[in-house]
Amino acid sequence: MTFCGFDADCWQIWASIAAVLTFPTTLIGLIAIVFTLRATVNQLRFGAWLKIQQIWTNEEFTNARGRLFARLDNPKRIWTKEEKDEALWICQKMDEFAGLVIRFLDMKDILEIWYDPVGKTWFLLRPVVQEERQGIGWSTKWERFEDLGERAYKMLLQKGWRPPDQPLASPE
Repeated sequence: MTFCGFDADCWQIWASIAAVLTFPTTLIGLIAIVFTLRATVNQLRFGAWLKIQQIWTNEEFTNARGRLFARLDNPKRIWTKEEKDEALWICQKMDEFAGLVIRFLDMKDILEIWYDPVGKTWFLLRPVVQEERQGIGWSTKWERFEDLGERAYKMLLQKGWRPPDQPLASPE
Protein backbone atom coordinates (compact mmCIF):
# COMPACT_ATOMS: atom_id res chain seq x y z
CA MET A 1 0.00 0.00 0.00
CA THR A 2 1.35 3.38 -0.92
CA PHE A 3 0.50 6.86 0.17
CA CYS A 4 1.83 9.79 -1.77
CA GLY A 5 4.55 7.59 -3.20
CA PHE A 6 5.66 6.06 0.12
CA ASP A 7 4.79 2.59 1.26
CA ALA A 8 3.40 1.78 4.75
CA ASP A 9 6.74 0.54 6.09
CA CYS A 10 8.33 3.86 5.19
CA TRP A 11 5.69 5.81 7.17
CA GLN A 12 6.28 3.60 10.20
CA ILE A 13 9.99 4.31 10.05
CA TRP A 14 9.41 8.07 9.86
CA ALA A 15 6.87 7.89 12.71
CA SER A 16 9.41 5.99 14.82
CA ILE A 17 12.13 8.56 14.07
CA ALA A 18 9.77 11.40 15.03
CA ALA A 19 8.90 9.64 18.29
CA VAL A 20 12.57 9.10 19.12
CA LEU A 21 13.37 12.77 18.40
CA THR A 22 10.52 13.93 20.65
CA PHE A 23 12.31 12.70 23.81
CA PRO A 24 15.53 14.75 23.41
CA THR A 25 13.52 17.79 22.36
CA THR A 26 11.34 17.48 25.46
CA LEU A 27 14.42 16.92 27.63
CA ILE A 28 16.10 20.04 26.25
CA GLY A 29 12.91 22.01 26.93
CA LEU A 30 12.78 20.78 30.54
CA ILE A 31 16.44 21.64 31.08
CA ALA A 32 15.79 25.14 29.74
CA ILE A 33 12.87 25.53 32.15
CA VAL A 34 15.02 24.42 35.11
CA PHE A 35 17.75 26.92 34.22
CA THR A 36 15.17 29.68 33.80
CA LEU A 37 13.62 28.91 37.19
CA ARG A 38 17.04 28.81 38.80
CA ALA A 39 17.93 32.18 37.29
CA THR A 40 14.61 33.59 38.55
CA VAL A 41 15.26 32.31 42.08
CA ASN A 42 18.76 33.79 42.04
CA GLN A 43 17.35 37.10 40.85
CA LEU A 44 14.79 37.07 43.69
CA ARG A 45 17.53 36.33 46.21
CA PHE A 46 19.72 39.08 44.84
CA GLY A 47 16.78 41.50 44.95
CA ALA A 48 16.07 40.51 48.55
CA TRP A 49 19.76 40.96 49.43
CA LEU A 50 19.71 44.45 47.95
CA LYS A 51 16.50 45.30 49.82
CA ILE A 52 17.82 44.16 53.21
CA GLN A 53 20.99 46.17 52.57
CA GLN A 54 18.81 49.17 51.74
CA ILE A 55 16.76 48.71 54.92
CA TRP A 56 19.81 48.16 57.12
CA THR A 57 21.86 51.07 55.79
CA ASN A 58 19.01 53.59 55.60
CA GLU A 59 20.29 56.64 57.47
CA GLU A 60 17.14 57.13 59.56
CA PHE A 61 17.10 53.46 60.54
CA THR A 62 20.83 53.45 61.33
CA ASN A 63 20.47 56.52 63.55
CA ALA A 64 17.42 55.07 65.30
CA ARG A 65 19.29 51.83 66.04
CA GLY A 66 22.19 53.88 67.40
CA ARG A 67 19.85 55.66 69.81
CA LEU A 68 18.32 52.31 70.75
CA PHE A 69 21.74 50.75 71.46
CA ALA A 70 22.46 53.60 73.88
CA ARG A 71 19.90 51.86 76.10
CA LEU A 72 22.30 48.92 76.54
CA ASP A 73 23.95 51.02 79.28
CA ASN A 74 20.65 51.12 81.18
CA PRO A 75 18.06 48.80 79.62
CA LYS A 76 15.65 49.14 82.58
CA ARG A 77 15.20 52.83 81.89
CA ILE A 78 11.55 53.70 81.22
CA TRP A 79 10.77 54.59 77.62
CA THR A 80 9.73 58.15 76.82
CA LYS A 81 6.84 58.60 74.36
CA GLU A 82 9.29 59.55 71.58
CA GLU A 83 11.57 56.59 72.32
CA LYS A 84 8.60 54.23 72.38
CA ASP A 85 7.33 55.53 69.02
CA GLU A 86 10.79 55.11 67.55
CA ALA A 87 11.09 51.62 69.07
CA LEU A 88 7.81 50.60 67.43
CA TRP A 89 9.07 51.92 64.09
CA ILE A 90 12.32 49.94 64.51
CA CYS A 91 10.24 46.81 65.23
CA GLN A 92 8.33 47.35 61.99
CA LYS A 93 11.55 47.79 59.98
CA MET A 94 13.16 44.78 61.66
CA ASP A 95 10.10 42.68 60.81
CA GLU A 96 10.38 43.80 57.18
CA PHE A 97 14.10 42.94 57.22
CA ALA A 98 13.46 39.55 58.83
CA GLY A 99 10.64 38.73 56.43
CA LEU A 100 12.97 39.09 53.46
CA VAL A 101 15.68 37.06 55.18
CA ILE A 102 13.33 34.23 56.14
CA ARG A 103 11.60 34.04 52.78
CA PHE A 104 14.42 34.55 50.30
CA LEU A 105 17.84 34.19 51.93
CA ASP A 106 19.86 31.72 53.95
CA MET A 107 19.23 32.69 57.56
CA LYS A 108 22.53 31.15 58.72
CA ASP A 109 24.51 33.37 56.35
CA ILE A 110 22.61 36.47 57.45
CA LEU A 111 23.07 35.63 61.13
CA GLU A 112 26.82 35.22 60.63
CA ILE A 113 26.89 38.80 59.38
CA TRP A 114 24.30 40.48 61.61
CA TYR A 115 23.86 38.30 64.72
CA ASP A 116 25.28 40.98 67.03
CA PRO A 117 23.11 43.99 66.13
CA VAL A 118 20.01 41.88 65.46
CA GLY A 119 20.43 39.99 68.74
CA LYS A 120 20.94 43.19 70.74
CA THR A 121 18.01 44.84 68.99
CA TRP A 122 15.81 41.89 69.93
CA PHE A 123 17.14 41.94 73.50
CA LEU A 124 16.12 45.58 73.87
CA LEU A 125 12.84 45.43 71.95
CA ARG A 126 11.43 42.08 73.12
CA PRO A 127 9.47 43.77 75.95
CA VAL A 128 8.18 46.41 73.53
CA VAL A 129 7.01 43.70 71.11
CA GLN A 130 5.31 41.76 73.92
CA GLU A 131 3.62 44.89 75.25
CA GLU A 132 2.42 45.88 71.76
CA ARG A 133 1.02 42.40 71.16
CA GLN A 134 -0.86 42.41 74.45
CA GLY A 135 -2.12 45.94 73.92
CA ILE A 136 -3.67 45.24 70.54
CA GLY A 137 -4.52 41.56 70.96
CA TRP A 138 -2.39 40.40 68.02
CA SER A 139 -0.14 37.65 69.31
CA THR A 140 1.79 37.17 66.07
CA LYS A 141 2.63 40.80 65.30
CA TRP A 142 6.28 41.08 64.28
CA GLU A 143 6.66 37.30 64.44
CA ARG A 144 9.38 37.31 61.76
CA PHE A 145 11.43 39.79 63.79
CA GLU A 146 10.96 37.56 66.82
CA ASP A 147 12.12 34.47 64.92
CA LEU A 148 15.26 36.11 63.54
CA GLY A 149 15.86 38.05 66.76
CA GLU A 150 15.68 34.96 68.99
CA ARG A 151 18.13 33.09 66.79
CA ALA A 152 20.50 36.06 66.72
CA TYR A 153 20.20 36.54 70.49
CA LYS A 154 21.07 32.87 71.10
CA MET A 155 24.12 33.22 68.83
CA LEU A 156 25.12 36.36 70.68
CA LEU A 157 25.00 34.50 74.00
CA GLN A 158 26.88 31.51 72.54
CA LYS A 159 29.65 33.85 71.43
CA GLY A 160 30.06 35.16 74.97
CA TRP A 161 27.94 38.30 75.17
CA ARG A 162 26.37 38.84 78.57
CA PRO A 163 23.30 41.07 78.65
CA PRO A 164 22.90 43.83 81.19
CA ASP A 165 19.76 43.70 83.33
CA GLN A 166 16.66 42.79 81.37
CA PRO A 167 14.99 45.87 79.87
CA LEU A 168 11.49 46.82 80.86
CA ALA A 169 8.80 48.21 78.59
CA SER A 170 7.02 51.40 79.51
CA PRO A 171 4.00 51.17 81.80
CA GLU A 172 1.76 52.88 79.21
